[in-house]
Amino acid sequence: MSFCEVLPHPELGEFNQALVRIKAGRESFKMDRSRGLWGLLFGLVMLLGLPSWVAGEGSGLYYLYFKDGNSMRCDAIWKGMGDYVWCGKSLGSQGFPVGEVDMSRTFSVQAEVSRLVDKSLDEFSKGDWDQAISAATSAIALDPSNEVAYTNRAGAYSNKGMYQEAIQDCNRAIEINPNFGLAYNNRGYALYRTGQFDQSLTDYDTSCRLGNSLGCNNYERLKYVLELIKKR
Repeated sequence: MSFCEVLPHPELGEFNQALVRIKAGRESFKMDRSRGLWGLLFGLVMLLGLPSWVAGEGSGLYYLYFKDGNSMRCDAIWKGMGDYVWCGKSLGSQGFPVGEVDMSRTFSVQAEVSRLVDKSLDEFSKGDWDQAISAATSAIALDPSNEVAYTNRAGAYSNKGMYQEAIQDCNRAIEINPNFGLAYNNRGYALYRTGQFDQSLTDYDTSCRLGNSLGCNNYERLKYVLELIKKR
């Protein structure tokens, strides 16, 4: 997983110099107000030196799929003695008759989905956005309810400048799992890149509250920059 390290804020004098350069550039190019705000925000963010805004994640998902179409999320799944498949959770384990379980989807298909999700993360980490998208798309074709695959693909889309596609993928991931913090972070970045700063800040805040450290870092940095801009 790729996370940002916390960076110290530059001295105020450096910010003043940056503001002068950004404002001068804005005047010379005769930018309108919205583009000027974007230039100011982007310049301050670059001054902060953020190494990363989005991330991918490995699979780490375990679902027990039933023949009736239902599913159950587990911390671990295994076939025990007798004709039972077990779903392990933090509060204990529960067994289900093999005859009720979709064995192929639970074990064979899910293993391939996990491999593809992990491959999307590996390609993401190497900066090969096209291959990350390809692997995540293959995982989604096998399991359309895999929020990690959608979120990884969204991160790769954003790095290719395909922000609307990224937002759509994050929306789908959040529909599947409203408590998946990385999806809010990656959507927050796509919103930020399309100039929707308040919505971006809200998503980063939600990501942070759900325990995603990258979302916390991005929230603090964007909040700091927006507060600076309001004072100018």
